Amino acid sequence: MKEYNCRPDTTVYNVVIRLLCDKGDMDDAMFLMREMDLTDLRPDMITYVAMIKGLSKGLCKDGHVDEAHKVIDRVAESGIPYDTCYSFLVLSLFLIGKLKEAEMLFRRMLDGWTSSMIIIRWLCQQRRILDGYQLIDPVEQSTIDSDIYSILMAGLCEENHIVEAIKLACIMVGKGIQLKVPSVKNVIEYLRRCGKEDLASSIGNIKS
Repeated sequence: MKEYNCRPDTTVYNVVIRLLCDKGDMDDAMFLMREMDLTDLRPDMITYVAMIKGLSKGLCKDGHVDEAHKVIDRVAESGIPYDTCYSFLVLSLFLIGKLKEAEMLFRRMLDGWTSSMIIIRWLCQQRRILDGYQLIDPVEQSTIDSDIYSILMAGLCEENHIVEAIKLACIMVGKGIQLKVPSVKNVIEYLRRCGKEDLASSIGNIKS
């Protein structure tokens, strides 16, 4: 376009950046966003939304996690809540198997209680029960929805993760967290089969 003295505007950049992000070509998308900064053009909300979606598809998968953090900071400055940005990023890291990075980022966003619960619930729905369980420790000092405990507890029992199920049951008893229907019967029966009769009785007797 430059050869014809045709200078692209923000709209043109946004179209190209969105196409690159849809393809997962984040290196070129990042290059164009930096190129905008070298002119009097500035990325707008459309640019940043495209970049956030691209992060969840390509940037983390290619190993550019630090670069992803920088983009998240810029996106948040544009008005999109940090919780929303980081939720996309945490879920992306889990999807591509970068569990350590996902947990580190999750700890960074603990102040966003709602997003933390959404992430744990999503992991449970995807049958990534142990991943969800690993995130309980960082948020134990916060108020965790009792539904989350019940979903995790039922999943651990169903997938026969004995050690984790017993540990979580002890946490629930210690905190007085009531199991939610329909998890109660299956969890109690599982704990009894594991020889934890007292624990089964204790968790079954918790009332709200």
